[in-house]
Amino acid sequence: MAKLGGLTSKQLQVARAMHEEGLTEGEVVERFGVPERRLRRWLANEAMVQEFSRLNEESVRQTRSIISHFGPVAAARLVQLLDSEKADTARRAALDLVDRCMRQVASEGAGEAASEGQQGLSETEALRMLRTLAAGYGKE
Repeated sequence: MAKLGGLTSKQLQVARAMHEEGLTEGEVVERFGVPERRLRRWLANEAMVQEFSRLNEESVRQTRSIISHFGPVAAARLVQLLDSEKADTARRAALDLVDRCMRQVASEGAGEAASEGQQGLSETEALRMLRTLAAGYGKE
């Protein structure tokens, strides 16, 4: 078996299956025909640990990319929902927007840099959110 980064192709397949499909050790033994003791040795191998770390980091990068792409789209939709004829829908949208803003403020306060080009709410948007929240106050 050829080795890539110190791991065989079978070890790489096992790492990917465990990471992407959430396979348990028992499921790996069944699917790949790897004896339990050998699998445990593989899982303790530093190269395998590094492969899991690499796969996790790749997932985090992909997740951040998706969020950075669709986050503004979701926020814009929430702003549109503030004008919903259904008071509860408008109130929930306002609460979600407030929650987003509070999380952003908290993350910036914790030392994380704000994304470039990201702007806060305009005064008009903030007033509209507050009116929506006030209209739904006590109706929960």
